[in-house]
Amino acid sequence: TRTLLSDKLLNAEQIKGLLIDVAAELPPEGPQHVIVVVGGALITWQGFRENTRDVDSVRRFDMELQVAAAAVAIRHQLDSNWLNARAAAFRPQTLREEECEVLADAPRLRVLGAPLRVVSAMKLFASRGRDYPDLRAIWRQCGFSTAEETVAFFTSHIHWRNMIRILKNMFGQ
Repeated sequence: TRTLLSDKLLNAEQIKGLLIDVAAELPPEGPQHVIVVVGGALITWQGFRENTRDVDSVRRFDMELQVAAAAVAIRHQLDSNWLNARAAAFRPQTLREEECEVLADAPRLRVLGAPLRVVSAMKLFASRGRDYPDLRAIWRQCGFSTAEETVAFFTSHIHWRNMIRILKNMFGQ
């Protein structure tokens, strides 16, 4: 059996290189695709973590971008979901792409990084065991000085309507 690169985890340089490969895989003509990186991939990209298993985006991908990502996955022996939009269901309504950092910009692919404050709100919302080290790593960079300030930001960005929608989707209601 072959060991997939995703089994070994992706560091920042690998993530950058893979996204450049996705950009190169896209046909030369057509609209520019946008990926908004969040989660462990962004925290890794920013140097607050050593590696991650995948690259999460809060922006959904059209078929052309999915095909390009799949070609890169095959070429580099990656899991088929190495680049995914699973985080799109948890995108805060207040996230504005113009407030994101441009991480890479190619003619057919723009890669944005969500503000770390928004990522912290998403991590706090998820509250999985693996989220706590990330929250500790980025907390000061987010400009928070107290737990109360963090909670105030969280409640202003994660709306209850989102939580209700997520729960309804989860339970098929």
